Amino acid sequence: MNSITYIGMDVHTTNYTLCAFTLQTQTPFFELQIRPEFEELKKYLANLDHIQGGGSYFVCGYEPGCLGYSL
Repeated sequence: MNSITYIGMDVHTTNYTLCAFTLQTQTPFFELQIRPEFEELKKYLANLDHIQGGGSYFVCGYEPGCLGYSL
């Protein structure tokens, strides 16, 4: 199933808080805190894609704050 899932990210030096949202459900879901590592983010997206049946497109956004745009 091809769908767009929006991922909001609260980014800190010690953790990332992630939350998914789709226009179909209009409800945030799959909120999770992870270590601030790229591999952890990839795992989150892979798990979310699996839960949704595969073929998802992700649009991620975050407010850079003191970390800038390095993510």
